[in-house]
Order: sequence, then structure tokens, then C-alpha cells
Amino acid sequence: MVITMPKEIYKMKIKRSIIKANAKNYHSASKKKKTEILNELVQITRLHRKYLITLLNGTDKVVYTQEGVKLVGDPTITYTHKRGRKKIYTQDLIPYLKILWEIVGFRSSIHLVTFIRQNKEILYDTSTLNKLSLNLKKKVETLIFAPKESKEKLLKISPATCDRLLRRVKEKARLKRRYKPHPHASIIKKQIPVESYFDKPKESPIGYTEIDLVHHGGVSSKGTFCYTLTETEINTGWTELRALKNKAQI
Repeated sequence: MVITMPKEIYKMKIKRSIIKANAKNYHSASKKKKTEILNELVQITRLHRKYLITLLNGTDKVVYTQEGVKLVGDPTITYTHKRGRKKIYTQDLIPYLKILWEIVGFRSSIHLVTFIRQNKEILYDTSTLNKLSLNLKKKVETLIFAPKESKEKLLKISPATCDRLLRRVKEKARLKRRYKPHPHASIIKKQIPVESYFDKPKESPIGYTEIDLVHHGGVSSKGTFCYTLTETEINTGWTELRALKNKAQI
């Protein structure tokens, strides 16, 4: 009875480990025994017979270069993982993105990217530290003393890349109940035209207004404080203000 094995049962890394483990027996075996080993490895790994022979013969093979460097053959070491385009935005940016995400109040990645690009001084200017609380000062110091290459990447990063890098950070914050994604965000985006940028429409008719809610809680958002509802007509600059005790929508 012949046992068949599916192709997906082993990854390439495991296949190469199996080949390395059987290479010593293959080298010392007779011709008949080598054929049996090859037949078994072909069935297990589903690799071509000639390719298996090359890997087995190359395992533990010693080669000296012209400079006298000793090289030992090992099928488990491969450089195929280095192929393709290298990642620009790597895991090194996560600590800096996490700090910026906390500073903007755990907002969406679209707001986070806009904040970074419109507040470049938070990455370079040390004079901003005097205006911050002790807790925020330590975080912003980390941003200021970050590598120059990382700062340049932060200024060019896209919202989609922010979402990808901060996925695990947001998941941990959500489990700790520090962050809660909006349950109906996708529905609201489809029903209400929301602009993700701050460019004003050109030659818009009179009556185009922008509304913003400003909270007067200082650095901390805890407790109760007043809000100001601001509505501005962008052509004339006419502004109407209304004071609110809270966000009760009354």
C-alpha cells in the first residue's frame, strides 16, 4: 500500500530540513539504498528528483573561495526571502506612530496623517516642549530625537500604511477598552460626504459652511467642560458661535 501525501503538507523550509537530516545517510549509502532514499524523499517533499540529488550532494560540501573563505553547503539557508521590493515602512515606525496616535486622541489614520503633515514642528522643533505637560513632553522628545530617515517616512506615510502598522496596537487598545472603533463608520461614510482633506472648494456658492466642535478641557479630556460649536461661511468668513455645556445634543 502506497501512502500519498498532499503537496501542502510541508513548507519549503521544512522540506529543506528533511533533506539536510537525510543527507548524511545518503552520502554513505550504497547505490541501491540511495535510490530508496530518493524515492521516499520525492514522495514526501514532492520535489523533482534531480533537484533533490543536487541538494543532497551539496549538503555539508566544503568549498574554499579565492580569498580562502571556507563555505559549507547547507540546504536550509536560502536567500529567496530577500527577493522582491524591499519594504519602506517597516516595524521601526510603530513606536513613533503609536505616540502620534495617542497625541491626536486615537483618531482615524486619515486624521493622523493630516495631523503629522500639518504639524511638522512636532518632529523637529524643541521649543514646542515647553508648552506641553510632563507626560506629553517625554513622548514628543522621543519623536524629536528619532532618526532623520524615520521622520521623513512619517511625513510621507499613507493612511492605509498607518492602519497596517498600527493594527496590533489598536487591537490591544481595544481589548483594554482604551480605544473603540466606530461600529457604523462605514455606513456613515457612504451616507454623508466627508472630506478627508482640508482644501476649500473653488468658486463655491455663498452658503458653503464648515462646522467644528471645540472642547475647552485643556490637555485632559476627562471630566465635564464646555464646548463651542463653530460654523464658518468660507467665502465671507462670517462665523457663528454657540456655547454648549456638554455633548448631550440638547
